[in-house]
Amino acid sequence: MTTNSFADRLNELIYYYRLNKNSLSQKLGFTANTSITRLANHPERNPSFEMIGLILSAFPEISARWLVLGEGKMLEKDEVVARTQWISYHKLDSLSALNGDDKPAPLDYLRVSGFTDCDIATDCLGDSMAPKIRPGDIILCKGIEDKPIIFGEPYLIMASEPIIRYIKGAPNNDVYKVGTENPRIDDYEIKRSEITCIYRIKGIIRRESA
Repeated sequence: MTTNSFADRLNELIYYYRLNKNSLSQKLGFTANTSITRLANHPERNPSFEMIGLILSAFPEISARWLVLGEGKMLEKDEVVARTQWISYHKLDSLSALNGDDKPAPLDYLRVSGFTDCDIATDCLGDSMAPKIRPGDIILCKGIEDKPIIFGEPYLIMASEPIIRYIKGAPNNDVYKVGTENPRIDDYEIKRSEITCIYRIKGIIRRESA
């Protein structure tokens, strides 16, 4: 089976991995989605060798023959499970580097039924969110992108360091009011300009003591 154009195959890849042009561009190391948008929207365009290499490096299970020529199946092996079924797990103290040029590789992958749309998993450190989120719990997170924030819900906030907090409100366009479960810690404000990314916490995996 031959897929007509590279644009068709690129859009099939985007759909299969539940990405969009922005998230695919970021995954390939681009700061803007211009290159991906041009290829995805214009069937007459062909990718550079560099682009092919970046895609195959990011998705090693994809068939190079399919990607370049449109021949055969997208995945090298039928039994390969789509990466949309796996959540990349990172240590909390390494998450800040995810927005940099030298992105750390995941320490592991988790597969959790019902949470396949989550982007990352990480562990909770400290007890500021206990008992809602306890030390050692693993949180399953989804980037909010353009979706509205639900005030009163817990989020993973990427600022000068990653923190897990309730976002309680937005006093103005410049700040968010955040808080914890710990009554000894007063609510405080974080400037939006200091935030690089916000993830909604969609699930918690709890480690119970033996």
